[in-house]
Amino acid sequence: MWLRYSGCLPISLKYDCEAMQDSLDGGLLATLAHRLEHLVLYQRNLRQLDAISGPLPLIRTLTLVCARRVPGSPVPTATVALHRDNLPQLHSVRLVFIKPTSVTLPWLQLTTLELEGISFDEALIALKQAGKLITLKLDIYHENSQSGGVTPVFSSLKTLQIVPYWAQLLHLMPIRAPALRTLHISEHILRGDKSQRICALQEFITTLRCSLHELKIEDANMSETTYRTAFPEIQLIEVL
Repeated sequence: MWLRYSGCLPISLKYDCEAMQDSLDGGLLATLAHRLEHLVLYQRNLRQLDAISGPLPLIRTLTLVCARRVPGSPVPTATVALHRDNLPQLHSVRLVFIKPTSVTLPWLQLTTLELEGISFDEALIALKQAGKLITLKLDIYHENSQSGGVTPVFSSLKTLQIVPYWAQLLHLMPIRAPALRTLHISEHILRGDKSQRICALQEFITTLRCSLHELKIEDANMSETTYRTAFPEIQLIEVL
């Protein structure tokens, strides 16, 4: 019915296995594969994602969500291979509760990436490969990092958003983004008293090695005036 109504136009699909009480049927996806432009899948485990391992020639944005887990709990070890030749148009990916090691994606061609519900070390595996990102959102946690001081460099990154994961401790990652224009963070990731939080943010921005144009602060207890005084070189400051 969808194919008939849409004629020759691309289509989008959002499938929630919890709501549907079933995993996505591989035959259904195979029927739609050549027409899909946007795909959102909420699945119970990675094995239910096998249906999307084939070619999706028009797919531009992909969201994969697995069952919610708590930090430190086991993650499904099944892997899903989504190779570049099968996803020539893919530019935006969102992964929730999914390790990048569990999904083979064309990281280098992505311009937008969102990672949620995984550790910093797990996220780092994707970040080291996704060197052409323009927009990056991280909703991750930090636990006994084994990263070994690796510092990803994003020469094209324009927008970076960092939010806390379940209010867990989240350290400010060593990321280089010389072209960054917009930084969007939650004040929850800044620890200590007022001066310590300002110093932590100043240090992080210095680490980025960029000339910020816009700073957005969510969940703020400090005033906009405090931030403007601390960062007079930033043109736009918004406290949310």
